[in-house]
Amino acid sequence: MPVPANVVAFVFSRVTSIPAPGGEGYEGIAGTQCMIFDGNAKRYGSLVVDGQRYAAHQVACEFAIGRSLKPEEMPRHKCDRPGCCNPQHLLPGTLYDNHADALERNRNPAFGKKNGAYTKPQNRPRGFRRYGRELTDLDASQIKGALEHHEDPSRSVFIGIAAHFETTPDMVEAIYRGEAFEAVGIADFAKVIQPLEFASLSIPYPDRRTMKVTEHAVALMRWEYYTASDQGKRAVKKQLTERYKISAQSLRKILTRMTHRDVAPEIPGVLEEGSGVAKVHDLDVQAIRGTWENYPELQGLGLAAALARLFGFSQPTIDRIKNRETHTHVEDDPSAAISLDRIPFLELHKRGEEHSQSALNDYWVREIRRMKREDGLTNKKIVAVLLANGVVVTKETVGNAATGRTWKHLVD
Repeated sequence: MPVPANVVAFVFSRVTSIPAPGGEGYEGIAGTQCMIFDGNAKRYGSLVVDGQRYAAHQVACEFAIGRSLKPEEMPRHKCDRPGCCNPQHLLPGTLYDNHADALERNRNPAFGKKNGAYTKPQNRPRGFRRYGRELTDLDASQIKGALEHHEDPSRSVFIGIAAHFETTPDMVEAIYRGEAFEAVGIADFAKVIQPLEFASLSIPYPDRRTMKVTEHAVALMRWEYYTASDQGKRAVKKQLTERYKISAQSLRKILTRMTHRDVAPEIPGVLEEGSGVAKVHDLDVQAIRGTWENYPELQGLGLAAALARLFGFSQPTIDRIKNRETHTHVEDDPSAAISLDRIPFLELHKRGEEHSQSALNDYWVREIRRMKREDGLTNKKIVAVLLANGVVVTKETVGNAATGRTWKHLVD
């Protein structure tokens, strides 16, 4: 069933033009324009018309060929841009054809698809990170010549030789066992590539390899990120990935404690040198216990949480210290207690407009509840009213104040 004309018109009404890529593999479309759907060249576009969802590139492909695609067919991009809807850049084909296109234009992940190697040859991985090249008889004969220098070669030898020829270690092992290229003779080329051991191979892009981080580095990463301002956290993450040679995904797992859960992001002063695991000093233990005993009236009002913030430890750690489940060898010293003015407890538990970070005051909370109760205004309209009066709040803040989830002490 052909695509409705209104759908085709809708697709082409939302495209923008950019020059098609040039270079090897793109000769057939050189000088043309890519028609990018919704301005995103890296993502397949989609749209919903009359309750039916359509893929933008498939609509353009069916428009180009004048028929619907068969179940086994799919649109193929000549320009390698998923968001392109130019009919001249699309043609039907099978999944196998699509994979063949990727191999022909070096878009296979083994050739560096994720780092743009198919448009930037300088970023193309080398060494044992690139593999899959089809070997010639000359390559096979040279591999056999290299293997002659090793008696009962190990797996690392196969990896090292494979790195030179951009193939897989399994292929090298198959050649060694006579399962591949049986008719090819042995070439003596020991003087061309020496040595071939994996450990002595030089990798052209060592900065692209993932470096294993130590616990000390993990602790410093967390400390630097947690102490950065909200505006500076993004820049800090970029600096950390470059400094420690790790990916953004690995850094995210470290910061969210998906990995290295036993490493604490404590202040550098309490880091154990070389390990990064935070240690609680005896003086800290005495101060925590002395403070806990000095203010019994605050114990049920969040004093443990305030101490956790003050000392930089987790609240479970504070609980174990004050309950003497750990550091039992430390003697109590009431004189080491923290004075009340240094504990962030009071500021954290100030109510209403007395809190320094409160965006509202008593008057506006009563007005919010009145507008909600009497005028029937939505949270969005109430936010607009407050904004007109110079009060900047979110819909969530208005909703919590109106329903009494916050400002519970304020009685209308």
